[in-house]
Amino acid sequence: MKLLLTSTGLTTPMIRDFFIGQFDRLNDKTASVVTAGRSLEERRHIEASIHEMRGLGIETSELDISKGDRFENAEKTDIYYVCGGNTYYILDRIRKTGLDALLKSEIRNGKFYLGVSAGSIVVGPNIAIAGFGDGGDENDVRLEDLSGLGLVECIISPHFNKGEEEALKTFTAEWHERDVIALSDEQAVYVENGKNTLICGTL
Repeated sequence: MKLLLTSTGLTTPMIRDFFIGQFDRLNDKTASVVTAGRSLEERRHIEASIHEMRGLGIETSELDISKGDRFENAEKTDIYYVCGGNTYYILDRIRKTGLDALLKSEIRNGKFYLGVSAGSIVVGPNIAIAGFGDGGDENDVRLEDLSGLGLVECIISPHFNKGEEEALKTFTAEWHERDVIALSDEQAVYVENGKNTLICGTL
């Protein structure tokens, strides 16, 4: 499995270059950008993500899971790019559209996964970290089962800043059986077959 988990996508040159380096060429690759935007701001970030992929020469389509469609039989692509937003809502929609089974199958069979913010959280063992800190997501969909997709063993804390260190230590102590990896907006972690490599820093 190959997953690149980020806070802000490919906005940092080193992360962008790392992503490009995972492929022999990009102009013969396809990407599905998974979106669930509920606000104009979220939509702006979504459009930037789609533009990001197309700017690299990748044929890109959008899977909007905020709609009522089911995507368990969605067209399979080389790259699954899961955007940010409210983590609880995104995981809820991933389940209700059947995309969870598709993602698990495709990523385990070698397709590349690129996660941004909430898209990085949902592939872990649980998404409890989504509510972490003053800027944490609100569980406004009243999601009770916080189990993630379980594609990686680590818990990702995106958009981390130094002022949250003590609070993160408390959270980590509660989940001591799991590794919690805090990522600033300029960092990413690459997970390949269970091995974690931090981009723009050290673990």
